[in-house]
Amino acid sequence: MRKEKPKNGDADMSDNLTTIKNRFSATHRVERDECGDYQIPLKAGKGHVYAHSRSILAAYIMTDKPTTSLKTIKKKCPKASVHVCGDYEVIILYPVKDAKEFLRACGARTKKRLSDEHKQKLASSSKEFRFRSACKETQT
Repeated sequence: MRKEKPKNGDADMSDNLTTIKNRFSATHRVERDECGDYQIPLKAGKGHVYAHSRSILAAYIMTDKPTTSLKTIKKKCPKASVHVCGDYEVIILYPVKDAKEFLRACGARTKKRLSDEHKQKLASSSKEFRFRSACKETQT
């Protein structure tokens, strides 16, 4: 059986799902939701950013005042467009090619960066505990 190409010009969903992982995993935290889709969580657990299509990101933001969040993001990112505006949530669409300012305006979580000195300090402080459980098993 032949697989048909999508008629709307977008790639299949598997390509959309990897857009987040491939483009943003180096700088932002990327997690999987319960369906297995990639998403970038927002600070304070107030929502997430996901791939709406191959060329568009969507931010799902939960808040008590959706119009305030919307005005703030629209001021910082004029290309943003409202997809859904409910009583306690907003879904905002934005082009992927200009995503850096959009992720910053939404409050997307970035990866923690440790200095080399800090990494060495952590490694040396846990050295004696690192293989303790394996050593106990071999001694018995």
